[in-house]
Amino acid sequence: MFASAWAHWKPAHPGPYTVAISGGEFADPFGLETAQELERLKAQSSLIKNLLLQSANLNAQTQIQQLQQDITNKVDVLVVFELTPRFCRRRPRPESQ
Repeated sequence: MFASAWAHWKPAHPGPYTVAISGGEFADPFGLETAQELERLKAQSSLIKNLLLQSANLNAQTQIQQLQQDITNKVDVLVVFELTPRFCRRRPRPESQ
């Protein structure tokens, strides 16, 4: 294991911070739990001012556009659940018998 490249990173300003979470969908158990935990942390801490949940609806291009907008808006923290073409392909549903 290696130390994180971000281990000694310091924010440009003191909190509170705006946090954007970019993901494919927040309907799966992992996405829902992550969003709920961040909402809980926001309620308990004065360090998070805004929490922006952004669903790209499994569209990588939409996610890229959202991230570009977050950077333009100078969001303090980005949490990204990367979408890939392989991940975004919808699986065919089994036919009803």
